[in-house]
Amino acid sequence: MRPVYALVAGMASLMIVMGIGRIAYTPILPFMQHDVHLSEKMAGYLASSNYLGYLFGALVASFYS
Repeated sequence: MRPVYALVAGMASLMIVMGIGRIAYTPILPFMQHDVHLSEKMAGYLASSNYLGYLFGALVASFYS
C-alpha cells in the first residue's frame, strides 16, 4: 500500500471522529454535569476550554498551510 493512501485514510478517520466528538459534546454536557456534580460555572469553563482548543488548533493549522 502506498503511504499516501494511509495518510489520506488517517486524515479522513480523524476528521470523522473529531466531527462526531464535537457534535456529541453539547448534548452530553448536562449528563456530565449531573454525574460529576459540576456547577454551571464549571461546565461553562469546560465548554469554553473545549472551544478554545478548537480555535487554537485552527490557528496553528492556518500557520502551516
